[in-house]
Amino acid sequence: MQARRQGSWQQHHGDAVPEPYGEYLTLEQAASDIFAYDPQNVPDLLQTPQYARATVTSDPSLPAGSAQDMLAELNLSRQQILEEQRPRVTALIGETALREVTSDPDVMRGQLRALAVASERIVVQVLPSGCRVPSSGPVTILRFAGIPNLGAVYLPGLSGGTCLAGQQDVASYTRAFEHLRASALTPATSARLIRDIAEG
Repeated sequence: MQARRQGSWQQHHGDAVPEPYGEYLTLEQAASDIFAYDPQNVPDLLQTPQYARATVTSDPSLPAGSAQDMLAELNLSRQQILEEQRPRVTALIGETALREVTSDPDVMRGQLRALAVASERIVVQVLPSGCRVPSSGPVTILRFAGIPNLGAVYLPGLSGGTCLAGQQDVASYTRAFEHLRASALTPATSARLIRDIAEG
């Protein structure tokens, strides 16, 4: 079963995925807990198909065409795999990301409504605009059930990013994530804010 899930993205996108990102994706499928922080965009695993497409097409670092299509499809493949695996997902999203104006306002409204009704295994917390956040950009931390000393940290980048698996790296980023989480709105307050933005 694990091999089949891995093949679902590797079979279609494996050759086009840089090695560090591919390493992260393989680990992601085995994770029991995923902690995602993004100050400027909705994290990949929570994106609607329309938002995913709008995000990659607006990224100036990506060549237009097949590369953008591949990334959008890859995000959706990952979501399908994780729907089977059912890890716990905790996402910290900057309020700025929720107020971003896309070329199609309906796309953003649809994305916000999806976030506001996230499933019980997904926790969404918003970092208010006035909150001090690091300038380092997005990060994802993976943890694995029954193996407390094992984890991974993924930092996106133009050449496939960086995947860190050292205990000190994981511990350091986990502490930073929890520090940010303490500054974020509660899940209930976050959901109300997201609905207000969607209806505004």
